[in-house]
Amino acid sequence: MSLPALVRHAPVAADQALSSASNFLLALLVARSVSAADFGHFAVATSVYWMALGGLRALVAEPLLILREHAVSETRLSAAVGLGVSIALGGSVAGAVVLVAGGPGTVGWLLVCLPVLIWQDLARYCAFSLKRPLEALLSDGLWLALLLATGVALLATGHRPSVSGWLVLWAACALVPAVVTAARTGAWPARAGQRAWWARSRRQAGPMLGDFAVYTVRDSLFVFLLPVVTTFALLGQVKAAMVATGPLSVLMTAAGIAALPELARRWASSSRVPARAGFLVGAGMATVAGCYGLALLALPPAWGQWLFGESWVGVGVLPALLAFQSAVLCLGQGAILTLLAIGSPGWLLRARLALLPLTLLVPLLAARFGGLTVLGVSSIGIALVTGAVMWALLLRLARRTPDPVAAG
Repeated sequence: MSLPALVRHAPVAADQALSSASNFLLALLVARSVSAADFGHFAVATSVYWMALGGLRALVAEPLLILREHAVSETRLSAAVGLGVSIALGGSVAGAVVLVAGGPGTVGWLLVCLPVLIWQDLARYCAFSLKRPLEALLSDGLWLALLLATGVALLATGHRPSVSGWLVLWAACALVPAVVTAARTGAWPARAGQRAWWARSRRQAGPMLGDFAVYTVRDSLFVFLLPVVTTFALLGQVKAAMVATGPLSVLMTAAGIAALPELARRWASSSRVPARAGFLVGAGMATVAGCYGLALLALPPAWGQWLFGESWVGVGVLPALLAFQSAVLCLGQGAILTLLAIGSPGWLLRARLALLPLTLLVPLLAARFGGLTVLGVSSIGIALVTGAVMWALLLRLARRTPDPVAAG
């Protein structure tokens, strides 16, 4: 990527860094306040959040990036945000029912707070769609500052909120940047125009949602099933390792925000599958992830226990192994972004479905019978298989696509 392109995408990378910092800070505050088992319950609640967030990103946010030249009007942005928030309101009602029925409080309160969390995220994507990433940077920076100030104040005064308390505080801190970003970009939720927006975006949103349902829901099912085959304490340890490698997930999100419109532009302008550009995006991410894994190996174990307390005991080399898994996944992500950019999410969905039994069952069996280290090693193996399948699929599609120069 050229120097001007790096400068142009720097605010996107900075925004994702702030987003990662907010997620890390929340996990750190919870980990220092509760036991390893309760941290496992936190992992379940946040998995519900990531399921909802990922689904609505696929349904609303990612089509905004691909169709942004057709969606820059304030009316369409408000309709897109309104569609996402309206769906989240259904989750809020479900959360209230869970609480009234005496169900899991962490999940119930998370669902009640969901509309605010979704609004903040979709407002960010509206800023990206308008090519105003500094607005998104302001939003996530404000969220991080509010959470840091209130969280540190609570701990300094001896207060140790429950997991549910931290989740409510997290959502309350998200409300302010959501309002500020909406005021600056016009991303107010609106009912008018939702059907028209869906009619315009469903060709992109439908397959993306299907791909999300296979990929992200698989990760959430793993979190839901792990305490069934092991314990909530072990899930808390896995969650601590996942939080330690959380910046790598945000790296892939940032790369997607920056690269997806560019890959789509290259495809639209030349009708050539931009496989090389996708590979360079993946290789760049993989290099960063590999260096991150080496850094985790070099750090003394005491740092993790200082940050995560009881949840870090016995984690071992799992964080580093998960970082190396992310490095392999990043290579495959280059192919995945290219498949999305050229309008072939259906093929991607079929590949995900074929790999689902392997990607779900092997990690559960590894954790059940081999422990955390075997879980990490098996995750790297699964990432290798997944990446190979994605690149084989992309190259096959590239060979089947006529070269416009040769055709002319």
